Amino acid sequence: MPLTNEKIEAIRMACIAVNPEIVELKFGCVYRCKKKGYGHCLTIPMLTKDGPVKRNTEGEFVRDEYIKEIIGRPIRLADVLNINRYISDLNVLAIVRFWNLGNDNLLNQNIDTIDFIYDLIK
Repeated sequence: MPLTNEKIEAIRMACIAVNPEIVELKFGCVYRCKKKGYGHCLTIPMLTKDGPVKRNTEGEFVRDEYIKEIIGRPIRLADVLNINRYISDLNVLAIVRFWNLGNDNLLNQNIDTIDFIYDLIK
């Protein structure tokens, strides 16, 4: 039986397969920096005389060559519902019923909700 983190990663990868935009380097995504490990979320680009420049939530400039890996933005309920080849209408209702809409992030969902979604896509 896979561990919860492995289940979350499997769900995440299924969502990314349907919607690759999740891992695009843009506002709100998390990235891994070559120098410091995990970076913070990107903020709105700053406009300079040379054009837009990416910044992180620490106020540091982010250059594409410093980025080792794009982790992406959080997985939301809409992303999970987009993997519809696995999910029937009845299962959509179950997922929506148990999803914590107040904290719309896969990482913050109840273990039973994660188990249910994982069982649908495996």
